[in-house]
Amino acid sequence: MNKVSSTLLLLAANVCFSVFSFAAATVEVPLNPPREFDGGSREGILNLRRLYVNKITELAPKNYQPNMDVFGQIEDGKPWWGLLGMCYYGNGEKSIVGNSKESRFIINPYLLIGVEELNAHIVRPLPSYPKEFYPTPARLTWVRDGSGGQVTYNITDYYQKALNYSYPDPNMLYLSDYNARDFGFNYFEIDSASSKNITAAFDKIIPIIQFIHTGGSCCYPGGCNNKSPSQSELAIKWHKLPAKIYLKLWKNSPASATQKPDMYFIIELF
Repeated sequence: MNKVSSTLLLLAANVCFSVFSFAAATVEVPLNPPREFDGGSREGILNLRRLYVNKITELAPKNYQPNMDVFGQIEDGKPWWGLLGMCYYGNGEKSIVGNSKESRFIINPYLLIGVEELNAHIVRPLPSYPKEFYPTPARLTWVRDGSGGQVTYNITDYYQKALNYSYPDPNMLYLSDYNARDFGFNYFEIDSASSKNITAAFDKIIPIIQFIHTGGSCCYPGGCNNKSPSQSELAIKWHKLPAKIYLKLWKNSPASATQKPDMYFIIELF
């Protein structure tokens, strides 16, 4: 064997080892489809949360209990904003139709920060057979030691449908971050240098304050369980695909954005 061949074999071996090491260091997290929460009890929903956290044994926090600052204001027996309500009906009597929009995050607890539609929309004329559509996560992985995670979203399908229904904001998204808060992270920053093809509303460290409660945004009689508060700094606009949102998360307030994060979380959009 000549020197060139030996070098190529060594490089190939190193590449294979690197790929194997990366695969061994990550955990593939299954993604669960949305479901209906209307009329459910808080404890029943939190039991589902515990179930989906503890299913991922490699990552599950020891003795996990849902953070009541996030979930403690869920009200028993209430309806929830529905996905059909979000994408076709808007607020009002039919806002609760479809699977519950927050179920996308509550039963996918390792989706620390995800993206969703910016607003509810009213579509006229209504399709004969309305079907839910929303920014759909396709793959979620975590680094086994908990130092990082990455979710990939199929935004193209959502964008095309949003165009078909004349949404005024088809390339605007909104960050949902209460899963991160539940796991003990209280601050994040969008790293613009590491992100790609996006514009964020603010370039600063953002406190994570989202929670679930019964609110009136759905305009359904008596209100609905939904996410709050509305935060303009969580709006994201992508310019072309693929795009990337690179997030740095801290448990305690960092001295500056250059401080090493407790975890990074990447949102890939394609």
